[in-house]
Amino acid sequence: MGQSQSSVLIPLVHSSLLYSPENRQELFNLRHSSLRNAIERIFGILKNRFKMLTQQLEFPFPVQVKLVKALCCLHNIIRLIGGDDTFDKEWDIGIANEVLSDISNNDNVSRRAITTAQASEARAKRDEIAVRMWTNYCKNYRA
Repeated sequence: MGQSQSSVLIPLVHSSLLYSPENRQELFNLRHSSLRNAIERIFGILKNRFKMLTQQLEFPFPVQVKLVKALCCLHNIIRLIGGDDTFDKEWDIGIANEVLSDISNNDNVSRRAITTAQASEARAKRDEIAVRMWTNYCKNYRA
């Protein structure tokens, strides 16, 4: 309400809005990319607000999942009760700079070896999702 026009983030036009996907792979890739960007942005917000997330956590994985969920809730509560003006201003500046640079070049995802069976199962699941997405897209959005 009381924010100046300069602190308002204006959404960029996503490339998926400029053309229609021609097949299920294109649709899946567009949606996967969009989701990944949103998740990276969310983790950027959390890592900026809660510095403990910038280091490897020494907790079992189930505890890490609960911790991230709790920090998301805490972040939302902070925003609902009035926010943190200093953090918000820093975030607005930071996200504007990130949008201009390609943050996907800083891929810090840890990787583990997987079996051939696991890779096949993952491909089958991906293909199943892509088929359902394409069917729904054709039914609802294509002429």
